Amino acid sequence: MHVTVFGSLLQRMVDDAGSLCGSPDARKRFLTPFSVRERSCEMSSPALRVCLDDDVDVLLGRLLDARGFDSLSASRAGNLAWPDQRRLEFAAAEERVLITHNRVDFEELAKQWWKQSRDHAGIVLAVRRANSYDLMCRVPPVLSLYGQIQWHNTVTYA
Repeated sequence: MHVTVFGSLLQRMVDDAGSLCGSPDARKRFLTPFSVRERSCEMSSPALRVCLDDDVDVLLGRLLDARGFDSLSASRAGNLAWPDQRRLEFAAAEERVLITHNRVDFEELAKQWWKQSRDHAGIVLAVRRANSYDLMCRVPPVLSLYGQIQWHNTVTYA
C-alpha cells in the first residue's frame, strides 16, 4: 500500500532532532540542510540495509540498529582494511547503502562506476563529526529520505 508522505516525514525528522539534538536551535540547524518533498513509500517496508566503512565508528551502527535500520559494520562483516573498490563491491552485492567519511575516494569511485554503467546500492558521504551522537543527528534523516530501491546509484551527503 502506498501513501503520500510529506508531513509525517517532517514530523519524524523533528522528533529525531528533538530526541537526539536537544534544543530548538539544534533542531533548526538539524533540519536546515534537508528538503522535505512529497514522495511515495510503502507503509510496512523492511529496514533499510546499510553498511559502515571502516572509518565510521561502530557505535553509529549500534545507534542505527536501535532506530530500526539494518546496519553492518566493516568489523562485523570481516572486511576491515579492504580497498575502497572492494568495499563498494561488497556493499553492492549485499544491497546495502554504504556510509563513509571518505568523501574524495568514494566520490571518484561513484563517478567511475557511473561511467562504466556499474550499479551500487547507494553511498552516504558523512561529514566527520565530533562524536557518533552528532553524526546520529545527521545520518538517519538522510537515510530515511528514500527506500532501499530508491537509494540505487544515489550518492548524497550527511
